[in-house]
Amino acid sequence: MTRGNDVGRFLYWSERRVVRIANDNGIALGGWRLTSASSPSAVGPVPLPQANFASPGRAPDRRDMAIRVRRALRSRTTVTFDSPPPTDFAEGVGRVEFARFIGGPAQDKGVLLHTHTLSADGQRVDVVLFGSLDNTPDFRTTDAAEIGWTSSAWLAVSQLLEGLRPQPDSYWGDTESVAFEALKIALHQGGVAADEEHAGRPWTRGFTLGRAENCEWFAEIYCDVVLAPDRWEGLLRREGLGGPQRILIGAPMWARTASPDSLVRYTQLRARREAPRSLGQRLLPARWRASEGRAPEPAPQDD
Repeated sequence: MTRGNDVGRFLYWSERRVVRIANDNGIALGGWRLTSASSPSAVGPVPLPQANFASPGRAPDRRDMAIRVRRALRSRTTVTFDSPPPTDFAEGVGRVEFARFIGGPAQDKGVLLHTHTLSADGQRVDVVLFGSLDNTPDFRTTDAAEIGWTSSAWLAVSQLLEGLRPQPDSYWGDTESVAFEALKIALHQGGVAADEEHAGRPWTRGFTLGRAENCEWFAEIYCDVVLAPDRWEGLLRREGLGGPQRILIGAPMWARTASPDSLVRYTQLRARREAPRSLGQRLLPARWRASEGRAPEPAPQDD
């Protein structure tokens, strides 16, 4: 995690998850610390050890807490994605996309974070994380319209997040299938046109909130699968999912950018780039509006 004179900003911070994992793993996040202990002395009839403590000085801030957690969990965290699955935790740096996710444990306040990277041997790794909008200071439920394609697999994904593995006799009968559907949600949710119309332009889809470049993230991982090529290669190509070979599903603990300027909010981007129409019409590609019998509206001109 960057230190020094950086003016970083936490775009996502789950205090409850950070504290829970710290407590479960004996990680001290700050507070009174033991400085010395001496032989027991009698206090009444009971001998008690003598201990001296130092006051905390100041409450630990988020960055201090994150550094302590990362250091303590280093041996259980994948960074380069070279080791085989499964992993308990994962971290990385890169572009992170934020979108709403409706139907999960957080219901209407669900948020989805997606990023991808390459392992040292060139394997594409996609990471899909599900959390709560309550942990994001920059996004609101009103920042993205609830329009476009939604996945019928949302219940299977939600159950996976709650620790329930897919039943073999269900439509999504294994974790590979659910991971595949979670990635589809991350890349295609909210689509109102053919996938190629939205390629490289996620703000044209419903539910999308924004992105951050050079964003540090750390996550607890629930599902870590390598897709069998003979099973998934053709389907991945037909679905336009970009050839992932490994998919990690989990929950974000934090996401932090070293520069607040790296955050792009799609609600502002839409407002700048499109004419003032209803949000549903602004998200439709121009050729779709024309196909309804209306010519695309010209961009507004400055007086």
